[in-house]
Amino acid sequence: MKVTRADVAKRAQTSAAVVSYVLNGGPKPVAPATRARVEAAIRELGYRPNRVAQALRRTRSGFLGLLMPDGGNPFFAELAHAIETEAARRGKLLFLLHSNGREEAERLAAMGDVRAEGVLWVPRHESPSNALALADAPCPVVVLDRVPPEATSGHDSVAVDHHEGARLATSHLLGHGFRQVSCLSGPGETVVGRERAAGWRQALRDHDITAEAWEVSSDFTPDGGRLAGAQLLDRLTLPAAVFVASDRQALGLLRAVRDRGLDVPRDVAIVSFDGTDVSAYTTPPLSTMRQPLSLLAAEALTLMEKRIRDPYRPARHVSLPAEPIFRSSCGCEQK
Repeated sequence: MKVTRADVAKRAQTSAAVVSYVLNGGPKPVAPATRARVEAAIRELGYRPNRVAQALRRTRSGFLGLLMPDGGNPFFAELAHAIETEAARRGKLLFLLHSNGREEAERLAAMGDVRAEGVLWVPRHESPSNALALADAPCPVVVLDRVPPEATSGHDSVAVDHHEGARLATSHLLGHGFRQVSCLSGPGETVVGRERAAGWRQALRDHDITAEAWEVSSDFTPDGGRLAGAQLLDRLTLPAAVFVASDRQALGLLRAVRDRGLDVPRDVAIVSFDGTDVSAYTTPPLSTMRQPLSLLAAEALTLMEKRIRDPYRPARHVSLPAEPIFRSSCGCEQK
């Protein structure tokens, strides 16, 4: 049977109110001998407080909301796990919602229904409604990963430097001696898609290469990468290299290369972006720019805690570097 606070009080020969004072650190002091009996009873009975009920009774709930765009995307699943781990380390409960096809403003408003102290939000894409959603949010919001312009005014945010990560990935392929480095870019309606494509172009300009015709785009899915990759292969003179805007698209490109009887990296060298777990287990393993998810989660939680303590402090954006993981898909030795 479930152990209750009354059971603890009975074992410790005190009242349920005193047990509550021990568990919550007040509001009234408890004599050391009584506290010791209560703590011993908690251990002996294996009592675990109902943290959800506690949170709903407090002015500050202890809840944080996490609003993600797509539960089926492995990158977002890994990011959610990193945030959940960091939130638990800081004693916070996390309430997860996926926007998917729902209006994000509606989902943000729903966080008020569970009395969330704040919301960590990864926007699905840029939209005029985002600014309204942020303005009407029922609690502080920290924007993650995809930081549209409307989120940088008055709201804290944290993201990897997508532009610089893409520039470094492309420069690495150029360092292998390729002059034809194409881009399988992401959707242009996302800030992530635009910034990673811009980083690729910057690397080409740095090496006095003009190659706008070498870009094709798709959504951030394996099937999108396969179809766009097939189009790109029709344009390439082999051997060639491709910077791919996400690991998921790179999975599709690997399939498109194999379907044509070609080899990676002999015929097509690849570096992608995100550093999801699957990138280490493809054939060959993908070279990729890894997003530091644990650090991103820690920075986001720190920004949220500061915002909750001081709602009127100036907004801050934290930019983090992507970590290069070069494996055999680009021609490097396996790591």
